[in-house]
Amino acid sequence: MRERFGGALDPTSFTAASVIVVPVTTDNQTKATTGVLGPPLTLNVDYAVGLAPDAQVGATILEIDPLHPLKPSTCISGGMFLGTKCKTGTGYLVILTNGIKDASGHAAVPDSDYATIKAALPTCASISDPTLHGVCLLAGAQLQIAGGLGINPANIVLTFSFTTGSTTDTLELLSATTQPTAIKANPTPLTTHQVNPALPGHANIYVGVLTIPYYLSKAAPLTGYWN
Repeated sequence: MRERFGGALDPTSFTAASVIVVPVTTDNQTKATTGVLGPPLTLNVDYAVGLAPDAQVGATILEIDPLHPLKPSTCISGGMFLGTKCKTGTGYLVILTNGIKDASGHAAVPDSDYATIKAALPTCASISDPTLHGVCLLAGAQLQIAGGLGINPANIVLTFSFTTGSTTDTLELLSATTQPTAIKANPTPLTTHQVNPALPGHANIYVGVLTIPYYLSKAAPLTGYWN
C-alpha cells in the first residue's frame, strides 16, 4: 500500500500515531467501512512503514507492508457459501495523520480534494461532482470510525480502505459444484532412474490424463499474454 506526498518525507515521523491500520467490516456492495473488527494493528509487528525504494521519486512515497497475512474476507457461514446473501466483508482502514513530517519538519496536510471533502462533511451537500460526492460519503464513514478510536479528525490528512479476498471461498464453491471423477493411470516400462540417472529407480512411472475446467478463452494462450 502506497501514498505519494508532494515533497520528501522524514521516515522517522512514521509512527503508530501517524500511520494507523485498523481491521474493519465493509459493505460488499458499496465497499463502505461499516464497523471495527478489532484494535489497530501493531506497528513493526503486524505491519511496517517506510519509504518506497523506487528510483527517481525521491523520498516522496510512503509504503505500508503487512508483516503477516491479513484477515481473509469470507462469505462462508456454517459451512455454507452465502453468495449474493453475503452482505459484509473484511477490510482494513488506513489513517494518515499530520504526525507525518516532511524533510524540513513541516506537518503533512490534506491535498485539495481531501480538504474539500472534510469541509463538506457531514452531508457532503456542497460537493456537486457525483464521483467526489460518493467519495465524500465514504470518507465521512471512515472519519467517524477514526473519531470512535480517539483519533481527532482535524489531525487526519488522508483515509482510505481496502478489502481482502479469500481462496477458501473459491475452493469451497468449486468443491460444491464439481463431481469427483476417477483418474485412469497406465503403467509404463520406465522407472525414475531411466528418466533421471541420479535417482535410484525405486519408483515406477505411470501416465494418466486429468481433465480440468478452463475458465479463460481457449484462444488466450495463442493471442494474449500473462497480465
